[in-house]
Amino acid sequence: MFEHVLNIVGSFVGAWFAAQLAFNRFSREKVWERKAAAYTAIFEAMHTMSRWYEKHLEAAMLSRTLDVPTTDRLHAETNKAKDELALRLASETWLIPAHCRHRLDKMIDDLDDQRPESWEQYLQGGYSIIKAATDDLRAAVEGDPGLRDSWLRRWWCSWAG
Repeated sequence: MFEHVLNIVGSFVGAWFAAQLAFNRFSREKVWERKAAAYTAIFEAMHTMSRWYEKHLEAAMLSRTLDVPTTDRLHAETNKAKDELALRLASETWLIPAHCRHRLDKMIDDLDDQRPESWEQYLQGGYSIIKAATDDLRAAVEGDPGLRDSWLRRWWCSWAG
């Protein structure tokens, strides 16, 4: 009789422990899935914003001006990307690490605070600001402790470059 009780208690404790481990792993992977979606949206917004500077810089270097439809399209895409970036940062504030949010805030402030002497310097400066922030954020994402030894981390790092 005592052996049966021990077996039942042992089975219960083992099942409870296994369920806790599975739940913890599931929770960590769900959080990383949310982080991956947030980081992807952030990197996409940054890429779209950098395209505005890149396309205008290419035109300036060739001593050309972009046509009105292209300028309007780039402007609309950039404004949408800025809005999406702001929304993502606001909605995922609990998920995105503080140092990543601070780096993105610094990028936005640096873009707003540019005081170039020429149009080309403005374009080069803006492109450089976004590129530096992208590189910094990529390093932060790859160093995220929640990603260590995760199959999602390996997937993200191989996909994000």
